[in-house]
Amino acid sequence: MQLPAKDRPILAAAVGCRATVLVTGDRRHFGPSFERRFGGTVVLSPREALAFLVAGSGDPRSASDVR
Repeated sequence: MQLPAKDRPILAAAVGCRATVLVTGDRRHFGPSFERRFGGTVVLSPREALAFLVAGSGDPRSASDVR
């Protein structure tokens, strides 16, 4: 995945602090990474994150829970 220089620190910070999820509406730059894991952090759109929370699906780092 190629992120613009301005977006790289966002993903690096989420991974570095061991965030479970990174929720972003930046579909242009992060869209290809939605539902993918990076160092234990799953990148989700706001819609995906809300659906996950409403469903109460356990750990979003589990690939079967994200989709």
